[in-house]
Amino acid sequence: MDNLKGKVAVITGAASGIGRALALHLAEEGCALAIVDLDGEGLTETRALLAAYPQQPISYVVDVGDKKQMFSLAKKIARKQGGADLLINNAGIGGLASFQELPMDVFERFMQVNFWSGVYGCKAFLPQLLAKPEAHIVNISSIEGLIALPQMAAYTSSKFAVRGFTEVLRLDLRHTHIGVSCVFPGGIKTNIARNAVRLAREYLEEHPELAAEMAPRLEDVDARVAAFEAYAGTSAADAAKVIIEGVKRRKWRILIGQDAVAMDELQRTRPEDYQEVLSKIWPKGLDPEW
Repeated sequence: MDNLKGKVAVITGAASGIGRALALHLAEEGCALAIVDLDGEGLTETRALLAAYPQQPISYVVDVGDKKQMFSLAKKIARKQGGADLLINNAGIGGLASFQELPMDVFERFMQVNFWSGVYGCKAFLPQLLAKPEAHIVNISSIEGLIALPQMAAYTSSKFAVRGFTEVLRLDLRHTHIGVSCVFPGGIKTNIARNAVRLAREYLEEHPELAAEMAPRLEDVDARVAAFEAYAGTSAADAAKVIIEGVKRRKWRILIGQDAVAMDELQRTRPEDYQEVLSKIWPKGLDPEW
């Protein structure tokens, strides 16, 4: 898919971060856009940034972790925009908690948003993609779909699941015209860490009975967010550019950032002890649990 002009691109998680940057980049390419997010205000901001482009996006406020809403979304896009040529399953949430202290409903929500949303999207949009002369699916995993880090049970599990699903999806679609890419971003300058803290604090407000157990985890969280933001070496705009170039070249593995490249090599060359290596070199401000 080297020419994206006139293609219909569906982007989940388009209210901010990489999703918003992808929308802007694809608008430059001449795509018609379907931008999707649960954050309606963020989608309005994204639409405002796209106001100068001739093909105005259509925004859809959707909980991507809800199967019925995702299948309904596919029907709406088929009716209003003629169906998808490019599907980018980008929506995701972040968080910091060990498996021992992680409430099951939180773990389940991570899997719904980070993993199941992509499965729903691929299944719901597959008939549209098959009907197009050429098409492409992009699933966003993470550097934590390559390596495991402490205190990231739900996030890491969901991103490894995205990786495995995308690899088998590529094999299942290899005799079709649909390209498939799995993206592994390293540290990207987005609001994912701040949003994770906001969600954690909102969760504690709704579940005060867990405050004694979980509140101490948030005492130094602002410093850890600042450390992550200082560590993140790639802008969302640069990440979007790498992803779109990967789509044009039909790359099925897309690594973003030198940290992702390094972690990919480390886990391939030292699968037995990469965690011990990481414990010695990982910035302590990012994760003092090492």
